[in-house]
Amino acid sequence: MTKKDFYFLFCLTVLLLSTSVLSQTKTRKQLEKQRTQIKKEIKEIKQLLFSNSKRKAVAFSDIENLNIKIQRKEELVNLTISRNKPCLV
Repeated sequence: MTKKDFYFLFCLTVLLLSTSVLSQTKTRKQLEKQRTQIKKEIKEIKQLLFSNSKRKAVAFSDIENLNIKIQRKEELVNLTISRNKPCLV
């Protein structure tokens, strides 16, 4: 093997290794970007779930209040009915 052949093989090896390293770096950057994006999406989903939980609690509270209001109106109707009944005395 001559010096020229050795030099050619050496340059070829360096070129292939550098291409491989550049490819890995690019892939690593892409993976890191995907990782960051996924983390962001998870955070957004978490916030939506928390927001939905708050709205659910408010909705349940509203339903409870409406049920109480209905009960009071029924009591009022019953009082009105009983008041309007003729006395049998």
